[in-house]
Amino acid sequence: YVTAAQARIPVRIKEKDHAGIGRGLLQVRGLLDERVKRKSITPMERDRLMASVTGGTDYAGFKTADVVIEAVFEDLALKHKIMADVEAVVKDTCIFASNTSTLPITRLASGSKRPHNVVGMHYFSPVNKMPLLEVIRGKETSDVAVATAVALGKAQGKTVIVVNDGRGFYTS
Repeated sequence: YVTAAQARIPVRIKEKDHAGIGRGLLQVRGLLDERVKRKSITPMERDRLMASVTGGTDYAGFKTADVVIEAVFEDLALKHKIMADVEAVVKDTCIFASNTSTLPITRLASGSKRPHNVVGMHYFSPVNKMPLLEVIRGKETSDVAVATAVALGKAQGKTVIVVNDGRGFYTS
């Protein structure tokens, strides 16, 4: 969450319960507090960035999203369910990005109403310290989806590589 917030991109966290939202917000706050301590941002800037991160247990607030990035564990059925839930509320042009490290994007996109909008965005842990981002193109992923994911990654300060779908992508 924090890489998007630091790039001044509004973030909406969706978790299954309020405890999960709290953990996510605490993680963002802790990382921003580190930046205040190092004097790379002011306390006022930290507070402004924190205000751009909100959370909920449903998809309220997703209606106007341009990109949704899911980051649940590697379970295709769960990712398909989340994709269907997201597609039910977002606009038709919304890009659905998966932070998968093992599942083929083409297989993931097979559960989508709009497979051309499905792309992989494989962040490396810890996300706030690792500069590399793999953007994975599935068989039906559009150039617009890839370009949007690349632009988002660059806005987050990542070194972005675009790779084709395949076992382990590029780095694994």
